[in-house]
Amino acid sequence: MKNITVSILILAFAVAAGAQTMNTAETSGKGKIGGFVSTNALILRDFTTANYSFAFATYGITNRIDAYAGASTTTLLGQTQVSVGGGANVNVIKTKLVSVSNYFIISAPLTRRADGCGLVVFNSVIVSKNLGKVTPYSGWSATVPLGNTQNKLFTGASTAYNVPVGVMIPKGKFAYFAEYNFGHTVQAVGVGVAFTP
Repeated sequence: MKNITVSILILAFAVAAGAQTMNTAETSGKGKIGGFVSTNALILRDFTTANYSFAFATYGITNRIDAYAGASTTTLLGQTQVSVGGGANVNVIKTKLVSVSNYFIISAPLTRRADGCGLVVFNSVIVSKNLGKVTPYSGWSATVPLGNTQNKLFTGASTAYNVPVGVMIPKGKFAYFAEYNFGHTVQAVGVGVAFTP
């Protein structure tokens, strides 16, 4: 899947950002346009389970940098917050053995702003290996809420750290993702579909 590997945007905000990476260290290539949709279950320690869904567009600025923009929703205790944001996936190492990237997203809520902080920065180091029919990936991520985090339904009280373990399976113009995230305060499981026209 030479030039079809699609880098995926996660719009990481509030509680949801503390988990999902759903991306590989491979970038899509200069001028490539793509899209992605996903749904995820977020297990919040000693609290409840939330749903996080998103739809995003990607664009290859260079062969090593993909830009992202999109929107997402988080539903928690019967209440929903909508957020928008953007960022980039920057491939820093690409060898026959492995690829490594730095992936970051900055997001802000559109609705229920009083129930979340002003901005959330999601940063992840991703390590992946393209094996042709499948691309496994892992890494480390941090979700940093900026602004007031006290007594906010959609915002974690402090930085959340996670370790994603996922797989991307390419099928023609589509790529299918499945991922589990290990974390102390938030764990998550999700699936997604990417499309490159």
